[in-house]
Amino acid sequence: MSPSASTPSPRSPLQSGWESLDPTWGSIGSLRVPLDFGDPDGEAARLSRLALADLSILPKVGVKGQRAAQWLESLSVNVPERVYGCHDSDRDGLVARLDVGEFFLEAPVASTGQEKSAVERVSTALAKETESGVTNVYRVERQDASLLLCGKEAHKVLEQTCGYHFRMGNQQIGKNKEPSEPRAKQSSRDVVLTRVAGVSATVRALDLVAGDRSRGVPAFRVWTSPCYGLYLWKVISEIVRDLGGGPVGLRGLVNTNGEG
Repeated sequence: MSPSASTPSPRSPLQSGWESLDPTWGSIGSLRVPLDFGDPDGEAARLSRLALADLSILPKVGVKGQRAAQWLESLSVNVPERVYGCHDSDRDGLVARLDVGEFFLEAPVASTGQEKSAVERVSTALAKETESGVTNVYRVERQDASLLLCGKEAHKVLEQTCGYHFRMGNQQIGKNKEPSEPRAKQSSRDVVLTRVAGVSATVRALDLVAGDRSRGVPAFRVWTSPCYGLYLWKVISEIVRDLGGGPVGLRGLVNTNGEG
Protein backbone atom coordinates (compact mmCIF):
# COMPACT_ATOMS: atom_id res chain seq x y z
CA MET A 1 0.00 0.00 0.00
CA SER A 2 1.38 3.41 -0.96
CA PRO A 3 1.55 6.29 1.49
CA SER A 4 -1.45 8.55 1.75
CA ALA A 5 -1.24 11.65 -0.42
CA SER A 6 -1.95 13.75 2.66
CA THR A 7 0.96 12.26 4.63
CA PRO A 8 4.47 13.20 3.47
CA SER A 9 6.65 10.14 2.97
CA PRO A 10 9.86 10.08 5.04
CA ARG A 11 12.91 11.14 3.04
CA SER A 12 16.31 9.51 3.30
CA PRO A 13 19.20 11.86 4.14
CA LEU A 14 21.03 10.15 1.25
CA GLN A 15 18.28 10.60 -1.32
CA SER A 16 19.91 13.41 -3.27
CA GLY A 17 22.85 11.08 -3.84
CA TRP A 18 20.84 8.57 -5.87
CA GLU A 19 17.58 10.21 -6.98
CA SER A 20 19.26 11.48 -10.19
CA LEU A 21 19.52 7.80 -11.21
CA ASP A 22 15.78 7.89 -12.00
CA PRO A 23 14.66 5.12 -9.62
CA THR A 24 11.60 2.97 -10.07
CA TRP A 25 9.55 3.85 -7.00
CA GLY A 26 7.46 1.40 -5.01
CA SER A 27 6.33 0.81 -1.46
CA ILE A 28 7.13 -1.34 1.53
CA GLY A 29 4.23 -0.97 3.91
CA SER A 30 3.75 2.79 4.17
CA LEU A 31 7.30 3.61 3.04
CA ARG A 32 7.98 4.88 -0.47
CA VAL A 33 11.29 3.39 -1.59
CA PRO A 34 13.45 3.00 -4.73
CA LEU A 35 12.87 -0.51 -6.07
CA ASP A 36 15.60 -0.36 -8.71
CA PHE A 37 17.52 2.03 -10.91
CA GLY A 38 16.41 0.75 -14.29
CA ASP A 39 18.04 -2.69 -14.42
CA PRO A 40 16.41 -5.00 -11.85
CA ASP A 41 17.97 -8.17 -13.24
CA GLY A 42 21.42 -6.63 -13.32
CA GLU A 43 21.01 -5.28 -9.80
CA ALA A 44 19.90 -8.68 -8.50
CA ALA A 45 23.09 -10.20 -9.90
CA ARG A 46 25.12 -7.29 -8.52
CA LEU A 47 24.06 -8.15 -4.96
CA SER A 48 26.29 -11.21 -4.94
CA ARG A 49 29.34 -9.38 -6.36
CA LEU A 50 29.34 -5.77 -5.13
CA ALA A 51 26.38 -3.53 -4.38
CA LEU A 52 25.44 -0.53 -2.27
CA ALA A 53 21.94 0.17 -0.98
CA ASP A 54 20.41 2.97 1.08
CA LEU A 55 18.33 1.65 4.00
CA SER A 56 18.07 4.97 5.83
CA ILE A 57 14.30 5.04 5.36
CA LEU A 58 13.81 2.13 7.79
CA PRO A 59 12.17 3.25 11.07
CA LYS A 60 14.54 3.44 14.03
CA VAL A 61 14.35 4.16 17.74
CA GLY A 62 16.77 4.34 20.65
CA VAL A 63 16.06 3.37 24.26
CA LYS A 64 18.14 4.38 27.26
CA GLY A 65 17.82 3.93 31.00
CA GLN A 66 18.91 1.93 34.02
CA ARG A 67 16.11 -0.61 33.53
CA ALA A 68 15.94 -0.38 29.74
CA ALA A 69 16.90 -4.04 29.22
CA GLN A 70 14.17 -5.37 31.52
CA TRP A 71 11.65 -2.98 29.98
CA LEU A 72 12.46 -4.14 26.45
CA GLU A 73 12.20 -7.78 27.51
CA SER A 74 8.71 -7.05 28.88
CA LEU A 75 7.79 -6.09 25.30
CA SER A 76 9.11 -9.44 23.99
CA VAL A 77 12.22 -7.84 22.50
CA ASN A 78 15.19 -10.18 22.20
CA VAL A 79 17.81 -8.21 24.18
CA PRO A 80 21.53 -8.88 23.53
CA GLU A 81 23.34 -9.86 26.73
CA ARG A 82 26.64 -8.06 26.11
CA VAL A 83 27.52 -4.53 25.05
CA TYR A 84 27.85 -4.31 21.23
CA GLY A 85 25.91 -7.55 20.94
CA CYS A 86 23.24 -7.63 18.27
CA HIS A 87 20.14 -9.66 17.40
CA ASP A 88 18.05 -9.47 14.25
CA SER A 89 15.06 -11.23 12.77
CA ASP A 90 12.55 -10.85 9.95
CA ARG A 91 9.86 -10.11 12.53
CA ASP A 92 11.58 -7.60 14.80
CA GLY A 93 14.44 -6.22 12.76
CA LEU A 94 17.71 -5.31 14.43
CA VAL A 95 18.35 -4.81 18.17
CA ALA A 96 21.84 -3.66 19.19
CA ARG A 97 23.15 -3.01 22.69
CA LEU A 98 25.37 0.09 22.59
CA ASP A 99 25.95 0.34 26.35
CA VAL A 100 24.78 -1.36 29.53
CA GLY A 101 21.56 0.65 29.45
CA GLU A 102 21.35 1.87 25.84
CA PHE A 103 19.84 0.13 22.80
CA PHE A 104 19.35 0.85 19.11
CA LEU A 105 16.47 -0.73 17.20
CA GLU A 106 15.84 -0.67 13.45
CA ALA A 107 12.84 -2.15 11.63
CA PRO A 108 13.35 -4.99 9.12
CA VAL A 109 13.26 -4.27 5.39
CA ALA A 110 9.95 -6.13 5.35
CA SER A 111 8.16 -8.22 7.93
CA THR A 112 7.16 -11.79 7.12
CA GLY A 113 4.12 -11.63 9.36
CA GLN A 114 1.33 -9.36 10.51
CA GLU A 115 2.77 -8.65 13.96
CA LYS A 116 4.28 -5.27 14.76
CA SER A 117 8.04 -4.97 14.65
CA ALA A 118 10.05 -4.23 17.78
CA VAL A 119 10.41 -0.58 16.68
CA GLU A 120 6.63 -0.21 16.47
CA ARG A 121 6.01 -1.91 19.80
CA VAL A 122 8.72 0.08 21.56
CA SER A 123 7.65 3.42 20.06
CA THR A 124 4.05 2.86 21.15
CA ALA A 125 5.11 1.85 24.66
CA LEU A 126 7.49 4.81 24.98
CA ALA A 127 4.64 7.19 24.15
CA LYS A 128 2.58 5.63 26.94
CA GLU A 129 5.53 5.91 29.35
CA THR A 130 5.76 9.64 28.58
CA GLU A 131 2.03 10.14 29.06
CA SER A 132 2.03 8.30 32.39
CA GLY A 133 5.11 10.13 33.68
CA VAL A 134 7.16 6.95 34.19
CA THR A 135 10.85 7.84 33.89
CA ASN A 136 12.72 4.54 34.11
CA VAL A 137 13.34 4.48 30.33
CA TYR A 138 13.89 7.24 27.80
CA ARG A 139 13.48 7.58 24.07
CA VAL A 140 16.59 8.48 22.06
CA GLU A 141 15.81 9.92 18.63
CA ARG A 142 17.67 8.00 15.91
CA GLN A 143 17.79 9.34 12.36
CA ASP A 144 20.94 7.53 11.29
CA ALA A 145 21.95 7.28 7.67
CA SER A 146 21.94 3.52 7.06
CA LEU A 147 23.84 1.77 4.26
CA LEU A 148 24.13 -1.82 3.11
CA LEU A 149 27.36 -2.84 1.38
CA CYS A 150 27.28 -6.40 0.09
CA GLY A 151 28.89 -8.89 -2.24
CA LYS A 152 32.03 -10.98 -2.36
CA GLU A 153 34.03 -7.84 -3.23
CA ALA A 154 32.58 -5.73 -0.41
CA HIS A 155 35.59 -6.23 1.83
CA LYS A 156 37.75 -4.38 -0.71
CA VAL A 157 35.77 -1.21 -0.02
CA LEU A 158 36.47 -1.44 3.70
CA GLU A 159 40.13 -2.11 3.03
CA GLN A 160 40.29 1.39 1.56
CA THR A 161 38.07 3.21 4.04
CA CYS A 162 37.90 1.55 7.46
CA GLY A 163 40.54 1.37 10.17
CA TYR A 164 38.97 -1.58 11.99
CA HIS A 165 40.31 -5.09 11.39
CA PHE A 166 37.17 -7.08 10.66
CA ARG A 167 37.62 -10.81 10.56
CA MET A 168 35.46 -13.03 8.39
CA GLY A 169 36.65 -16.61 8.58
CA ASN A 170 40.43 -16.42 8.04
CA GLN A 171 40.21 -13.09 6.25
CA GLN A 172 41.18 -9.87 7.98
CA ILE A 173 39.48 -6.78 6.56
CA GLY A 174 40.45 -3.15 7.01
CA LYS A 175 43.25 -0.81 6.00
CA ASN A 176 46.65 -1.09 7.71
CA LYS A 177 45.86 -4.74 8.34
CA GLU A 178 48.54 -6.99 9.77
CA PRO A 179 47.84 -10.57 8.66
CA SER A 180 50.66 -11.97 10.77
CA GLU A 181 49.12 -10.63 13.98
CA PRO A 182 46.65 -13.10 15.50
CA ARG A 183 43.28 -11.58 16.42
CA ALA A 184 40.10 -13.00 17.84
CA LYS A 185 37.42 -13.70 15.23
CA GLN A 186 34.86 -10.91 15.01
CA SER A 187 31.48 -12.15 16.20
CA SER A 188 28.71 -11.93 13.62
CA ARG A 189 26.48 -10.75 16.47
CA ASP A 190 28.53 -7.65 17.24
CA VAL A 191 28.40 -4.07 16.05
CA VAL A 192 31.65 -2.10 15.92
CA LEU A 193 32.12 1.61 16.61
CA THR A 194 34.81 2.80 14.22
CA ARG A 195 35.52 5.30 11.44
CA VAL A 196 34.73 4.87 7.76
CA ALA A 197 36.15 7.34 5.24
CA GLY A 198 37.13 9.55 8.16
CA VAL A 199 33.72 9.80 9.84
CA SER A 200 32.40 8.06 12.93
CA ALA A 201 30.28 5.04 12.05
CA THR A 202 28.83 1.84 13.47
CA VAL A 203 29.51 -1.23 11.33
CA ARG A 204 28.26 -4.77 11.45
CA ALA A 205 29.57 -7.66 9.37
CA LEU A 206 26.98 -10.30 8.44
CA ASP A 207 25.85 -12.71 5.75
CA LEU A 208 23.13 -11.42 3.46
CA VAL A 209 20.14 -13.76 3.33
CA ALA A 210 17.77 -11.87 1.01
CA GLY A 211 16.74 -14.13 -1.85
CA ASP A 212 18.26 -17.33 -3.20
CA ARG A 213 20.87 -15.61 -5.39
CA SER A 214 22.34 -13.59 -2.56
CA ARG A 215 21.93 -16.02 0.32
CA GLY A 216 25.10 -16.30 2.36
CA VAL A 217 26.84 -13.40 0.58
CA PRO A 218 29.18 -11.29 2.80
CA ALA A 219 27.67 -7.94 3.72
CA PHE A 220 28.23 -4.94 5.97
CA ARG A 221 25.70 -2.63 7.55
CA VAL A 222 27.01 0.90 8.13
CA TRP A 223 25.29 3.56 10.24
CA THR A 224 26.43 7.15 10.64
CA SER A 225 25.06 10.57 11.50
CA PRO A 226 22.64 11.93 8.89
CA CYS A 227 24.97 14.94 8.65
CA TYR A 228 27.69 12.70 7.20
CA GLY A 229 25.46 10.24 5.37
CA LEU A 230 25.51 11.85 1.93
CA TYR A 231 29.28 12.30 2.06
CA LEU A 232 29.76 8.66 3.03
CA TRP A 233 27.38 7.50 0.29
CA LYS A 234 29.34 9.44 -2.34
CA VAL A 235 32.74 8.16 -1.15
CA ILE A 236 31.63 4.53 -0.99
CA SER A 237 29.69 4.77 -4.28
CA GLU A 238 32.80 5.96 -6.11
CA ILE A 239 34.89 3.08 -4.78
CA VAL A 240 32.11 0.58 -5.52
CA ARG A 241 31.92 1.78 -9.14
CA ASP A 242 35.70 1.62 -9.52
CA LEU A 243 35.51 -2.01 -8.44
CA GLY A 244 32.78 -2.84 -10.96
CA GLY A 245 29.75 -2.63 -8.65
CA GLY A 246 27.00 -0.10 -8.22
CA PRO A 247 23.90 1.04 -6.35
CA VAL A 248 20.83 -1.16 -6.03
CA GLY A 249 17.24 -0.52 -5.04
CA LEU A 250 15.31 -2.63 -2.57
CA ARG A 251 13.64 -4.93 -5.11
CA GLY A 252 16.44 -7.45 -4.80
CA LEU A 253 16.31 -7.39 -0.99
CA VAL A 254 12.61 -8.01 -0.53
CA ASN A 255 9.50 -8.84 -2.53
CA THR A 256 7.75 -5.53 -3.11
CA ASN A 257 5.01 -4.12 -5.30
CA GLY A 258 5.95 -1.41 -7.77
CA GLU A 259 3.79 1.63 -8.28
CA GLY A 260 1.83 1.88 -11.48
